Amino acid sequence: MADAPVLIDREHPWPWLAAYTTEAREFFNGRDDDVGSILRCVLAAPATVFFGKSGLGKTSLLQAGLAPALLARQCLPVVCRLQHAAELPASGQLLSALSAQVSAHGLTWDAPPLPDGLDQAGPTAVATVALWLKLHDSAGSLRDAQGQRWTPVFILDQFEELFTLGSETAGGTGTDGTKGTTNTTTATFEALGDLIEGRIPPGVARLLDQHDELLDRIDADRLGARFLLSLREDFLADLEVWADRIPRLGPNRCRLLPMTPDQAQTAVAVTGGPLVSAEGARYIVGFLGRQQAPAVHDGPGRAATASPGIEPALLSLVCAGLNRDRLQASPPAIQLDTQQLDQRGGQLLEVFYDEAFKALPVARQAALRAFVQGQLITPDGTRRPFPFSAIARANVSAGEINVLAGQRLLRRESSETGEFIELVHDRLAMVAATRAEVDRQAVARLQQEAERRRRRGLLTGIAGLVFASLLFGLSLFAWKWREASQAQAALAAQQQQLSLANHSLDSKVRELDANNAALKSTLSRAQAAENAASAAALTADQRASEATAAKARALKEATNARRAESLAKGETRRANAMANDATALRLLSDGADMVSGGRDGGTVRGLLTVLAGHALAQGAAPYVGVAGYGGLQRMAMATAVQLWVRSPSAAAYGLAFSPDGARIVSGGTDNVLRLWDARSGALIGEPLKGHTDSVNSVAFSPDGARIVSGSGDNTLRLWNARSGASIGEPLKGHTLSVVSVAFSLDGARIVSGSWDNTLRLWDARSGAPIGEPLKGHT
Repeated sequence: MADAPVLIDREHPWPWLAAYTTEAREFFNGRDDDVGSILRCVLAAPATVFFGKSGLGKTSLLQAGLAPALLARQCLPVVCRLQHAAELPASGQLLSALSAQVSAHGLTWDAPPLPDGLDQAGPTAVATVALWLKLHDSAGSLRDAQGQRWTPVFILDQFEELFTLGSETAGGTGTDGTKGTTNTTTATFEALGDLIEGRIPPGVARLLDQHDELLDRIDADRLGARFLLSLREDFLADLEVWADRIPRLGPNRCRLLPMTPDQAQTAVAVTGGPLVSAEGARYIVGFLGRQQAPAVHDGPGRAATASPGIEPALLSLVCAGLNRDRLQASPPAIQLDTQQLDQRGGQLLEVFYDEAFKALPVARQAALRAFVQGQLITPDGTRRPFPFSAIARANVSAGEINVLAGQRLLRRESSETGEFIELVHDRLAMVAATRAEVDRQAVARLQQEAERRRRRGLLTGIAGLVFASLLFGLSLFAWKWREASQAQAALAAQQQQLSLANHSLDSKVRELDANNAALKSTLSRAQAAENAASAAALTADQRASEATAAKARALKEATNARRAESLAKGETRRANAMANDATALRLLSDGADMVSGGRDGGTVRGLLTVLAGHALAQGAAPYVGVAGYGGLQRMAMATAVQLWVRSPSAAAYGLAFSPDGARIVSGGTDNVLRLWDARSGALIGEPLKGHTDSVNSVAFSPDGARIVSGSGDNTLRLWNARSGASIGEPLKGHTLSVVSVAFSLDGARIVSGSWDNTLRLWDARSGAPIGEPLKGHT
């Protein structure tokens, strides 16, 4: 059974190195601007790439910052961390995560049932086809109990694992020697490309061939969801390899930077509340700022690079450690003690890592360190999950894993493929990699010392043996001296025998000379054979070099062939687009003739023909699109009933619809604003008076409750859109006529543009200016 999640409450507001969850969003502070930036990117395009260095809190921002903001806008966040060792493909994992979130939030898919036959291509194709059809079915939508429509947002967290764990799962690097080119990686990107770019997968194409009724429902250009890929920025180069296949991954990107001191100050003070004083919060942020690398120069004559800022991972670790000390005091302290932080805070990550193992029995600490450093990180220092079911084969027990989880070094997670364990943060993976290298060096030193001791013992033994031999030789010498005289007598007898032996030896020497001559001849022949073999080897090397060059030429020709194929496909697409443009223009012309009586067919058929031309023109070249809209407008003027609204008493400079489309506000040269009923054209209430010059621009707030106006009297005014009453005093700051105004998406801010060549930001609630004027236009 998985461990309980990290406790996050008023007494424990910092989760060590764990990520903030959606449920703990009230304790996630200091990142409002970053949440706003990523939210705007998600709402602006079908696909977003979110990246930053390790340790910046990307997962916390997505779960505790972005997810609540999406829910407030009827967008369903589907956070999914792909499991690359799973049998279930990426599309299947996304479909499973989507179904779980739909059920958890009480939503339903409002769509007619799809035909049978989805299971004919195997489980992988079933998941791909089912998810693609769900997101591109024009007859289906995700709705809540009140009937409001929701949009799923797939958040693929820690996406860089596709380039590390995905490569390991499929057997390493690809045939070209690059990372991220394995079958697992390719299949995942192909599935994502089909979903994001609207390419019809083979399984869907077969289904459309079998069921003609689906052709009216399936719209490849409709994407019923949005996608966000979150990864470490050092893996952006691996992602770029696939940007040509999924072009929407290219333009819409958001980078997360370290926290500024002000953001970190907010995170400590607001999150800690009464647990930390204002001075203590400043001291913590100052300490972390001093731990960062100093400013560096890019080169001669260049300015120093700014400080890298505050890492949220280190901030959370320091605050959680101080809070643990506060709770362990007797009695527990009221606030964090930051007085000795400079002495206690140095090398905090390393101390945290080493102390986690001290909770284990001494005899097991080395084995568990070896398991963490060998199984839970990749060779390049990236964390990777390990199946919990396999810990017995690694000589590790569940109790030992639970001890390290209790120390917040490891965590246990459940997924569709089973339970796994992993380090709680990438920064700890770096520490583990460093510790592994230190351990390897220590083992090498021990081995070298053992070898030196062995050699010293061997030398000592040899010296002793030599000394013993010397003593034995001296005693032997005396005994041999006595025997020497006896041997001299025998020597004379032997000299005679020696002369006979010399004669025999001379004959043997002559025989040896003959053998030496034969040997030299044999050696000469062997040298000649060796020279011939060397020449043959050189020829073989030359032929191997020629084969390598031929292979390189073949690869270059294959590359040129692929490039030519790509150009041919581009020409085909352009030809199809030109044919589409011509067809759209012909349909617009034929339809206009039918309506005007110039050709047979009548008004109805002519209008349908114009509508068909308009539909084709939407995806055509700009001039065809303009013709399409113009043709549709002329048909509307010729066939529809027109509504005469009202002729204003003065020239209208500014117009705007309310968000619900029920009202229109106008302003002009008579210095007043007027409200109109958008359906009947009737004037609503009395004119809104207050400006002393022409009203140049008007805008409704996103909730339709307020109106802002900009005037030639150099001011802005806020109005109650229902009562018509002026709200507060005029917003003053521009020195010339205000010509353009607008609300922000959340209604909290107003932006204005003026003939004084500046833009200004205003607080929509208080009317106070925000910051300095935005200058740059001439």
